[in-house]
Amino acid sequence: MRVLWVTNGIMPVMLQAMGKPAGIGGGWLDEPARLLAQDPEIELTIVSPWTGKDIFHKSLPGIEYYLVPETYMDRMKNPGKKHRAYCKALLEKIDPDVIHMHGSEFAGMLSFVEQSDKPKLSSIQGLISKINSDYFYGGIKMPSWFGCLMPWNIRAYLPMKLQYARNKWRAKSEIRQMQKMDAVVGCTRWDYTYSKMMNPNLGYYKIDYAIRREFSQDRWDLEKCDKHTIMVSSMAVPLKGMHKAIEALALLRRKYPDAKLRVVGHNVLAKKRKVGYPYYLYKKAKKLGVLDAIEALGPQDVYGMINTLKASHTFVLSSFIENGPNSMMEAMYLGVPCVCSYVGGAMQFAKEGEEALFYRFEESEILAYEIDRIWQNDELAVNLSQNAAEKAKRFETFEQVYLKYKEVYADMQERYKR
Repeated sequence: MRVLWVTNGIMPVMLQAMGKPAGIGGGWLDEPARLLAQDPEIELTIVSPWTGKDIFHKSLPGIEYYLVPETYMDRMKNPGKKHRAYCKALLEKIDPDVIHMHGSEFAGMLSFVEQSDKPKLSSIQGLISKINSDYFYGGIKMPSWFGCLMPWNIRAYLPMKLQYARNKWRAKSEIRQMQKMDAVVGCTRWDYTYSKMMNPNLGYYKIDYAIRREFSQDRWDLEKCDKHTIMVSSMAVPLKGMHKAIEALALLRRKYPDAKLRVVGHNVLAKKRKVGYPYYLYKKAKKLGVLDAIEALGPQDVYGMINTLKASHTFVLSSFIENGPNSMMEAMYLGVPCVCSYVGGAMQFAKEGEEALFYRFEESEILAYEIDRIWQNDELAVNLSQNAAEKAKRFETFEQVYLKYKEVYADMQERYKR
């Protein structure tokens, strides 16, 4: 069976083959790709966008990998004639039996979706058409367009307003993609509900997220962690709720003057000329007097994430929306006590009060209260740790994901024959 994967970014395995740093994105696809590539019944081809001038091809063990040129407008709004021509040529060359799109958030996918009559499958990562319309601003009270242009607002609010407007392009392209898809892969009630709302005729295959095996080979220890330290996994966009974590930190500092908030991911606070959400965060942290208590660690590889999680007293998922919360699942694997917002699919991965503590995303006061419960009660912290690690043992492995992918491809080949 000839299987074509289309991804939104270059996978680490390809970056390494090109002699470039592997980066931190896309690692969750490497293992199932490797397993599929070793399967004698599968011919795997992967196509990803890049900023080069022409199609680039490289043969990897068991994988034919192509990079297709993609402009900003191809990616964000609508693929142009040149992009479509590149992708049509690749479709004719590869002649796939099944096309598997990993993510629906970028418009470039349309060049494959709208130019092929082969069975098409999309893995739900996040549905930007729902996320952008309802959750993008993370509860921040935004001024009107006119208010955003005022001198005292322009630096913080206008860039966020423009990013929201740009995402509306991507939302429209996602809806177009979903209406052309035969089926989706998801794992939560949230992605099932909203993908079906875009296209009631979609087939739905349930495959849970798998977490890299390195997280199952280590454990958090209350006696070895840095007490009164919170870890949050992103501060890149408002919907990740970093501003609410900062508000909770300010409340906790009244009782725990040594409390710290560590953040991994792109260090938006490091920029000298901060605009948009980074500037909003900077101003909020400075106003609340907690700027010196925030440690922005930058992007981390798998071992950096493990070490940061192990050194944390509590992991916090502060997002206003998450479908499948990978960072929370990684923390659970290690047994880090978790406090998570009631959002998306998070409640399907941990039981309230036993494997994690939950709060409503807008209530930073309750977030601070739940963190305080863990910090003042070692028995609770240890119980949450043990129960979370035990639950994580039942999460799906990459081997299970690979086998389910193979079953899905065979089913689609039979079910959606043209």
